[in-house]
Amino acid sequence: MSIFQGVYPVFDVIVWTITDQLKISKSNFNKMKFLKSSIALIIVMIFCVSNIFAQSTTTTVPNSVSAAFAAKYPKAELKKWSETSGSYIAEAKDDHQKFYASFDQSGNWLSTASKISWSWKLPSDVRTSLRNSKYAAWKIDGIKKVDSPSDGFYQVCVDDHFLHRDGAHALAFTNNKVLNIKANGEIVAVTSISSPLLF
Repeated sequence: MSIFQGVYPVFDVIVWTITDQLKISKSNFNKMKFLKSSIALIIVMIFCVSNIFAQSTTTTVPNSVSAAFAAKYPKAELKKWSETSGSYIAEAKDDHQKFYASFDQSGNWLSTASKISWSWKLPSDVRTSLRNSKYAAWKIDGIKKVDSPSDGFYQVCVDDHFLHRDGAHALAFTNNKVLNIKANGEIVAVTSISSPLLF
């Protein structure tokens, strides 16, 4: 019996309806309870199994590679290693700046890439080169500084999404480019990519 019975007729109807439904379908209620428990158990099992697989896929890095990383970046905080096409990539952080350093199997340093958050942080020659290029009106989606033993350059990802007059179809006709620009402002390569998310 509810404390509201007799006081508020609306609550009488609600309490009667709920109790009546539970009496009629008690077996269905037990089935739903079992189903919910089973679904919860399956979700917990999937979560546990995915964590086990995530932990078991750690990359084994040769000692020469880890020693080369430690020698090149002694103050860096190493986050994780990954392997791609025979080279090892360290994701690390140094002075609050995240970067990716690539090494070959012998421990030779190949390159380091770090993100630049703002275009005004680019060298003035690179900014001037962008302003004077045919990509001046394009939107900048991302900037990276890439250093290698032979040379260093800046990668600027741009798209022309906002230059299309037909907004409904702009995504279908958007061009995404990655510009490789040397510190002196020379554009040395232009590469098309399918999405700025791949940058």
